[in-house]
Amino acid sequence: MIGCVKSVEVFYFNLSGGLSQTLTLTKGQDVNNCVPFVTYQSSTGSGNASRWRVDVYFPNSTQIKLERGEAADNVAGRIFIVEFDPNKVRVQQGSFTCVDENVRPQTTDVALAQTVDTSKAAVIAHYRTSLTGVNNWDTHSLRVYLSASNFSVRRYEGDDTALYGHYYVFESLTGNFTVQQINLTFGGSDTLISDTITTVNENKSFILSTVYTTNNGTNFGYSTFDAKLTGGGSSVEGERALAGAYTVVGFFIIEFHDDTTVRHGDISFGSGDTQDDSTILEVDTNYASVIPTSSVGTVRINSTIAQLGLCDEYLSSSTNFRALRNTTGTAAEGRYQVVEFSQAPGYYVGGYVMEEETPVVRTVRSYRRDTGAFLNETTSSGINGYFYLETTYSGEQYVVCIDDDAGLVYNALIYDLIIPTTVSGG
Repeated sequence: MIGCVKSVEVFYFNLSGGLSQTLTLTKGQDVNNCVPFVTYQSSTGSGNASRWRVDVYFPNSTQIKLERGEAADNVAGRIFIVEFDPNKVRVQQGSFTCVDENVRPQTTDVALAQTVDTSKAAVIAHYRTSLTGVNNWDTHSLRVYLSASNFSVRRYEGDDTALYGHYYVFESLTGNFTVQQINLTFGGSDTLISDTITTVNENKSFILSTVYTTNNGTNFGYSTFDAKLTGGGSSVEGERALAGAYTVVGFFIIEFHDDTTVRHGDISFGSGDTQDDSTILEVDTNYASVIPTSSVGTVRINSTIAQLGLCDEYLSSSTNFRALRNTTGTAAEGRYQVVEFSQAPGYYVGGYVMEEETPVVRTVRSYRRDTGAFLNETTSSGINGYFYLETTYSGEQYVVCIDDDAGLVYNALIYDLIIPTTVSGG
């Protein structure tokens, strides 16, 4: 099945001690159809999230901006901007604020402009914190979830800290992917929990996870997780370093049904390591994105030092995944996901299939005229004989209609020297 992604653009960013950075897009994207995924390392030596929590949004039609709450220490990493085909995926974007108020827990709902089918929709959110009271994980950790009509976030403690962010809901309209939502709830004595899901193909699935926690300290051990699919795609698992805080990890499990593929593997830092490399099957870097399994790429550690648990995850080549953190000091474990998206069509050919002036159902296939390479296949309609065949190739093609096995025997029909039409909105 032809894919739903028009482009992937990757930026390296470096706040260099400042509050924000703005980058200019280069692939002519329509930002209304884009979803940014972010992963970064930090030089922050404490748990002070105002220095490393980064909001990410599009300030205009040609740029993307990163912004944090406090200009101290440094944050550097990658943004992967995935542009979806609006004919296949609906993206809804918006901003949200979790106000500074003495309420526990605090839930913030934002009404969506259009209702979604939650079995086909997921969301990612990026946000920054205000400048006071942000050391504690319970004030800046958000569990993100969707209902049919709302984007929602929940945190345990709303006192002394406001959060400002942007969300990106992406919903399949044509069956390219399906989604499951599930929560893992950790009691005070739990460090490892898993739960069953409807079995997915791990080679076509990735996860997004976010955290709600009562941990009011700065130790990352209660609230950072090694999160992954297990059991051959039949369950999800979360593991943390320390027990002692009530914590809920919310998962979106996204399974693709087109030609998208996902590479999974382990991130492992020894106490003396700042870099971890893994060899992967080759990907097309024009359509590949690293998507962290946990918020902004945090990994499981037992430490109060933020720079040990934040890592920049990216592709150093088409066959190598790399994770970097700012400093050494303790071991850390995590999981990576490299998603090679199947390309959106961009073009189509269409026509009618008739047998003695009667519309018929037949298999129709297109091929590149210069190389003979297969492009795509569809079936003509039995109502009017029409076929619509999407392709990623803009050059000359020939289209073959195959006779069925029943009734009279006919030769295959061939349309040659076909120039495809640009898909509307593509």
